[in-house]
Amino acid sequence: MGNSLYTGKGVDICILDTGLELSHPDFFGRNIEGKSFIAGEDWNRDPNGHGTHCAGVATGNIRLDNGKRYGIAKDANLKIAKVLSDAGKGTTSSVIDAIDWAITKKFRILSLSLASPVLLNEAPSPLFETIGARALENNCIIIAAAGNGSNRPAVPKPVSMPANSMSVMAVGAIDGQMKVAKFSNAGLNPSTGGNVNICAPGVDIISSYPKNSKNKNSNYYAMSGTSMATPHVSRLIALYMEQFPEKSAKEIWELVETKAKPIEGLKYRDIGNGLIQI
Repeated sequence: MGNSLYTGKGVDICILDTGLELSHPDFFGRNIEGKSFIAGEDWNRDPNGHGTHCAGVATGNIRLDNGKRYGIAKDANLKIAKVLSDAGKGTTSSVIDAIDWAITKKFRILSLSLASPVLLNEAPSPLFETIGARALENNCIIIAAAGNGSNRPAVPKPVSMPANSMSVMAVGAIDGQMKVAKFSNAGLNPSTGGNVNICAPGVDIISSYPKNSKNKNSNYYAMSGTSMATPHVSRLIALYMEQFPEKSAKEIWELVETKAKPIEGLKYRDIGNGLIQI
């Protein structure tokens, strides 16, 4: 990714996920606004870990244990919407309510590392199509994971919901060898918006993680998924928004796609316009 003069300063990134473990040392003392859309569960605890991992990819900074950098947009304003339960389950209505809240709050980047499988030739949800368009009109971009249903080299699965909406940016995953991740879904329903727009690293990504039964002795954990690729794109968009404050959400979306780099030997179906570039 190279060095960047930008850190996402002043840009609001909202992570719609399982919440955030606010006691994690890397988020300690940061001014973070959040809201839970799951009854009886708080946004500022994350026994699951998924949301804390995604938040770290987007806005984490330096690892306390070894001084290595793992996040990029460290000066972005982190916002948290808990739309998935501690067990990782959620409903369309909780996600829509949270998007609604985030648009009303004028958060410019909505990062959705969540995916619900769709069938071949299945049309996108009118609900997500509508709210995605409303986000763009309100100068917000919704970025969503393409989904992890594939087991390549078998025929991949189509881009999941809500990433399959025209008005939502769909993110596929690549690995460290610049190959498509075997789980990453593909643009098999492109005529209705079910294409991959862009790709980002999504295999063995180390980020912040709560100490839980999976991860007893560390504040970090490696995870793979289009879930990890999505906040890579979100944090990049924060840098673009900081750099070009006058550009609209639609113009920023175009910029991300125009600047993306195709990867030799990989198909548009799998990686869209290519790898995100700072």
